[in-house]
Amino acid sequence: MEHSLKPVKSLDVRWLICPFHQLKVLHALDEINSGEILEVMLEGGEPLGCISLEVKKLGAHLLRTEKIKETSKTEEMPENILIWIRKK
Repeated sequence: MEHSLKPVKSLDVRWLICPFHQLKVLHALDEINSGEILEVMLEGGEPLGCISLEVKKLGAHLLRTEKIKETSKTEEMPENILIWIRKK
């Protein structure tokens, strides 16, 4: 049965440092079923790269990567990214 393209769980790991953001995402993936989608908000750069690598290792699929616009963002602040991960 094909799951609809709608996340079953959302997670915000912007406030976590490495490796805790990865651990939180892996734990959340353990809690959902195969074929379901996890939505994650994180910082761009290293956190996005690390989580993308973990997703590939698990055989899961990165379905969506979207920059989130923030009106109060300054140049020193990293950009925020929204990703969707489909569990294998």
